[in-house]
Amino acid sequence: MFKFAAFFPVALGLSLASCSTVSGGIKEASHRFTAVSGERTRLHQAWHVKRDCSADTPPNVRVMTPPAHGKIDLVVQDVYPNAKGEAAKCNGIKTGGVVSYYTSAPGYVGMDKATVRESYGNGRVFDLELEFNVVR
Repeated sequence: MFKFAAFFPVALGLSLASCSTVSGGIKEASHRFTAVSGERTRLHQAWHVKRDCSADTPPNVRVMTPPAHGKIDLVVQDVYPNAKGEAAKCNGIKTGGVVSYYTSAPGYVGMDKATVRESYGNGRVFDLELEFNVVR
């Protein structure tokens, strides 16, 4: 069984930097984005598929630390995996997933941050530290 989670910015110019580490069995990644004040920005998607590319147990995604100057919406919807390696064969095959969106408070300009946790039925856990540069 494969576990695929993606953290891919899908709007042009969103990703500024990222890095990842492992701490206490939880993989940690940090990502920086630029978001326009008051506009909904798609951040990433998470999915879980089997070797035959059929949907596996959906990932559990939750906001651990909400942003101070906006909100994160977690939407269950169909996604197209964007995997690498052997799992790349599943790219282009629609599957169930969870998509994260960030929206700042109207008129807010400045920095914001949040933490999102993804967990899977196979015991894998990912903490995603998100930092936003909110512009006009």
